[in-house]
Amino acid sequence: MWRVVPEVVHPSAEVDVSGIEPETGLTQRAARELADERNRAGVPRPTVQWSAEPTEKIVSRNAL
Repeated sequence: MWRVVPEVVHPSAEVDVSGIEPETGLTQRAARELADERNRAGVPRPTVQWSAEPTEKIVSRNAL
């Protein structure tokens, strides 16, 4: 499972993202597409960068 979380790109922008809940329960592809879509919506003045990250530790198949 993956999630999409906000990060403040410019600390001097004084943007509070603590109240924004991350989108969770997504596949890796869906999370990346949602993050890309939200980042494009912030153009031309992006103060928040959205990123996709796993919600669980990824285990290598060789480690099993």
